[in-house]
Amino acid sequence: MNDQTFKEKRREYVQQLRDLLGQGKIPIWIDETNFNLFTSLTKARSLCGRRAVSIRGGTQKGKNLHVIGAISTTNIFYCTHKRSE
Repeated sequence: MNDQTFKEKRREYVQQLRDLLGQGKIPIWIDETNFNLFTSLTKARSLCGRRAVSIRGGTQKGKNLHVIGAISTTNIFYCTHKRSE
């Protein structure tokens, strides 16, 4: 991770970013992610004096929420989300 080649690449990235900022350009970062909306419901039952055993109901699949956004150092330019079918 901190290999000399990676340090050099990070240094080049920062220099290019500073050059663009010096020219008055605004950097915009774009990223996307998914969130699984499934929440597992568990119940536990036991007889008196016995250890409770967890019983899972339903499937382990849920809907996903897909989020994509574009931000700069001062603004949020774009943000959208979509639920999977």
